[in-house]
Amino acid sequence: MGNLDRDYGLGGHDCAAACGISKWRTPYQLWAEKTGRVTREDISTKPAVEWGRRLEGAVVRKYIDATGHAYVESETLRDPELPWMRGTPDGFVTAPGGQVRGLEVKTASGRSARWWGPSGTDEVPVDYAMQCAHYALITKVTTWDVAVLLDQSDYRTYTLAFPPAMLTAVAGHLRAMWDRIITDTAPDAFPEDADLAYPRSSDGTCVDAGDNLRELLSELRSCRNTARALRARESELIGKVKLAAKDSESIKCDGVTVATLRWQERNTLDSARLKSDYPDIYKAYLKTSRNRPLSLKATGNTSENM
Repeated sequence: MGNLDRDYGLGGHDCAAACGISKWRTPYQLWAEKTGRVTREDISTKPAVEWGRRLEGAVVRKYIDATGHAYVESETLRDPELPWMRGTPDGFVTAPGGQVRGLEVKTASGRSARWWGPSGTDEVPVDYAMQCAHYALITKVTTWDVAVLLDQSDYRTYTLAFPPAMLTAVAGHLRAMWDRIITDTAPDAFPEDADLAYPRSSDGTCVDAGDNLRELLSELRSCRNTARALRARESELIGKVKLAAKDSESIKCDGVTVATLRWQERNTLDSARLKSDYPDIYKAYLKTSRNRPLSLKATGNTSENM
């Protein structure tokens, strides 16, 4: 078992993963992080995160100007009965009529706009919706506004209302995940968890293929054959297009550019020469990577690696 960080608990950003519906993490990945088996990447210094923090105050001010609601920033909170449930909402607002609701503030790139519905709806990305649900469980405030600035100029607001039945279901998933964490019991792994669940193979071991594994291997072989044929066809089509376009830089259909063929150059490191001329420097900058490629043994002496 890894180093369990019990004091850390489950926060708002963990809720969707604990429920098995996160776009970014599976339940197994969350469990592995919380039990100390893996370390989650620190993204606090990434430009998008930095500017999100810097712009948060501006989005809050826009929300206040647009709604007239009084705003109070929140501190880190914990459920008094379930102290492992903690979270730091952005704040709380009070409407002129006295209704209190939570407020979460987000910033996102224009590429992320497709995950957000029209302003005034409750159509926010599922990870953010579950973050608010987590905070609703802790604070007993069941209505949450989400204010987002998309692509630096597209301001939108959303309102999420969480019925008791939904919050009960979410709480059940969170309790189940925390029980797995403190008892070191792994949840079921998804296909994308395979290398995390079994990072190494045991020397000399072998598993006999039952019907299910035989079917999976057969389908995988078929997929690889299809992919190989598609790659070959793609390469052929690219060549035919280039021959037809000759030395043109772009291709237009009905006046609209549909393809470009611009000349490009790029510099690459001649690792073979570096290793030959400066072996010590080459060795100093080597980085070891480890994986378990899946090699399908074909008829004869050939194999397929993945």
